[in-house]
Amino acid sequence: ILPGGRRGLSGSLVVGQIAIAMVLLAASGLLLQSFLRLRSVDPGFRTENVLAFRVSLPDSSYAEDAQLLSFHDELQRRLGALPGVRSVGAVAGLPLSGANFNISFTVDGRPEVPPAQQPSLEVRVATPGYLRTIGIPVRQGRAFAEGDGPDAPQVVVLSEAAVRRYFPDEDPLGKTIRLGLGRGRGRKAGGEVVGVVGDVKERGLGAASPPEVYLPYAQFPIESMDVVLRTDVEPRSLAATAERVVQGLDAELPVARVATLDELLARSLSESRFYALLVAAFAGTALFLAALGVFGVMSTPWRNAQRRSRSSFS
Repeated sequence: ILPGGRRGLSGSLVVGQIAIAMVLLAASGLLLQSFLRLRSVDPGFRTENVLAFRVSLPDSSYAEDAQLLSFHDELQRRLGALPGVRSVGAVAGLPLSGANFNISFTVDGRPEVPPAQQPSLEVRVATPGYLRTIGIPVRQGRAFAEGDGPDAPQVVVLSEAAVRRYFPDEDPLGKTIRLGLGRGRGRKAGGEVVGVVGDVKERGLGAASPPEVYLPYAQFPIESMDVVLRTDVEPRSLAATAERVVQGLDAELPVARVATLDELLARSLSESRFYALLVAAFAGTALFLAALGVFGVMSTPWRNAQRRSRSSFS
């Protein structure tokens, strides 16, 4: 029989192992529950059957706004004509990609405030087909149209989060905002608010949707854009074809960051999934070791009794 002190120590160790295992099991359960909740969060757009890739136009070949506009107009026309493509759009910074760009703004007719106190919005430059292609709904007014060109009156579209924060008690449609950045002809970015669209989980499913402003690409063209294609076929099957279309316009242009929106969504959940599985693995190991400890403590008296029985017959 084990001496009382050793038996008590073994029992204490087993109790400690069981307690640690229970804590780890509870933690893994909470992490798994959190992961499942994240999976059920609406990202604000439709991920199924959408292929995305980035095209960056070099300054050396596309120094003028007209060249940028011409390239993307033709690219989207050719992509939209491909069999299996339902719609095409482009945006500067896909949701869940980590591309975030905040800029201060003012509203015409409101009192001026010091620059350090000016509110800010997250900026997205987009083509007219972008919102429709990834399924961001229009809540008020309208989305961008082909008529919102470089010589048309400047317009913007706001997200619902932007309206809640900066226009809580008024209709934002018809208001004019000015952003603290400009491009070409000395014009400041911004314009009349013509629409309000649904919120998007830009920074992850567990983060709040940021207040956003969308600018039409034709009025604020930039060099790097993420092209999106909604398809009637498996989207990855069009990746090589889309790359050939890009290089048919400019053989020197690489196509980067090719992915489906489903893949982007899965990547955004990968960290939560990893930690849930890691803690679950630790919990399972701790529970197994605790079970071995219980078995060892419970079986020791029986083994000692067996030894005494054998020795008494010898």
